[in-house]
Amino acid sequence: TTALGQNMRNTCTTADLGGQLGPDVFLQVECAFNDSVYDSDRDLIYATVPSAGGPNGNSVAIIDPTTGSIQGYIHVGSEPTDLSISGTGNRLYVALSEANRFAEVDLQAQALVTSHTLVPDPTFGWPQFPVAVDASPANDTDVLIATDQSTVGYYSSGVQATNVVERASRVLDVFFNSTADRGYAFTENRDHWSFDVDSTGATNEIETRNVSLFGDVSIKNDILYGRGGNMLDPETATVVKSCPVGIHTGAEPDPGGAHIYYFQFAFDSTITVCDENTLSTENPFTVPRFGDGALYKTMTVAGARRLAITGNSKMLLLDPSEF
Repeated sequence: TTALGQNMRNTCTTADLGGQLGPDVFLQVECAFNDSVYDSDRDLIYATVPSAGGPNGNSVAIIDPTTGSIQGYIHVGSEPTDLSISGTGNRLYVALSEANRFAEVDLQAQALVTSHTLVPDPTFGWPQFPVAVDASPANDTDVLIATDQSTVGYYSSGVQATNVVERASRVLDVFFNSTADRGYAFTENRDHWSFDVDSTGATNEIETRNVSLFGDVSIKNDILYGRGGNMLDPETATVVKSCPVGIHTGAEPDPGGAHIYYFQFAFDSTITVCDENTLSTENPFTVPRFGDGALYKTMTVAGARRLAITGNSKMLLLDPSEF
């Protein structure tokens, strides 16, 4: 058994590596993770733990971003991946990639409410498995689900509405706009489409091919952020700004500030910070040995003093003020 395999089977632990990067704390949570999201209401990080996580696999880990301690696990179902918190902050939705279902978690009770089965593929009737999920910013009940069959469905209280978006390319990301009446989706071929969202589902689709975004995409204030530095208006499918950073592994805008964090995965990885107002960048910040068996998954801004970088075998909690 490799050292990585042993780590993924053991109980998750937290190591304090303070002093390696700067004067403040630098924490490493040693655990198998797929995705993470920040709960600003409760100052917590939720991270999906795959079945490879051992006895706490197939769960959502509850992590204190200040100390890195795991406060508990919510078992949700087979191979949880993508996460999204509802706009009211009361519900967490989790894609279950091997169960053709998505889970609904009550964040006040920190407990699983139920899981909902995805409707079969509308063309061939095949089972569909969730790839990405986005919860409505307007309520606790509505979500957009992108599937492995390249469809996007609108679900309310676990029931899919009639109209579904169907595409030929694999969907990477799906988003509501800030008023929950429009949706945006993005494919591995860099195709983008926008559509209306109402009680009938997803309608009036508009497609734009080969837009200037790369890889997984983030959203802030109805602008899409790609890992190549471009910021795209999804309604016009045009680039409105661009940070001079080149192609990176991932990008994450700060919800409460002007900084965009660009992560470049390697054995000694780097973070480049861009100010989206001035489009100026700072010198890259080195993250030593992150690529040592980790494999980058996602990045989350977790409050003013934490940036969570998630790999398949660890999560780093850094203080952005050190960059």
